[in-house]
Amino acid sequence: MHFLPGYERGEWIEELKPASAARLPPPRDVAVLCLQHSAQSHAIPLAKTGGKVGEQLTVIGYPIPGMHVQNRMTCKIDQVGGVGAFSLACPMRPGASGSPVLRQTTNGFELVGVISATNATRSLAYGVGNDLLGKCE
Repeated sequence: MHFLPGYERGEWIEELKPASAARLPPPRDVAVLCLQHSAQSHAIPLAKTGGKVGEQLTVIGYPIPGMHVQNRMTCKIDQVGGVGAFSLACPMRPGASGSPVLRQTTNGFELVGVISATNATRSLAYGVGNDLLGKCE
C-alpha cells in the first residue's frame, strides 16, 4: 500500500508507505494509516471541531469515471448523528469512499471527516479528530 499526496493523472508530490493501520470501532467504516515517515509535502491538520448542520464542506476524491483526476465537490451537512457520523446533502459517485471532507479556514483546509458511503441523494461521512492520533503511537 502506498499513499501518494497530490496524486493526479499519474503524478504525485511524494510516495509514503504506511508502517501500520488501525481500524476504528464499528459502526465506523474507517481505518487510520500510520506512515513510516512524516510527509515532506504540506499536511492538512485535523479539525478541532466536528461539522454542524448547514455547514458547507469540500470533498476531494477520485470517483468513477475520472479515477485519475481530482474531483472537488461542495456539500452541505444535512444531519449529524452518533459516533461522529454526519450526512452530506449530495451524492458521490462510486469510488469516492475514503475521500477527505475538508473545511476551508483562513489558514487553508482542515480535515473534518472521511466519506464512507453514498446513495442517490446523500453521502455518509465519519468525523476525524485528535482522538485518532493515538492510534499511531
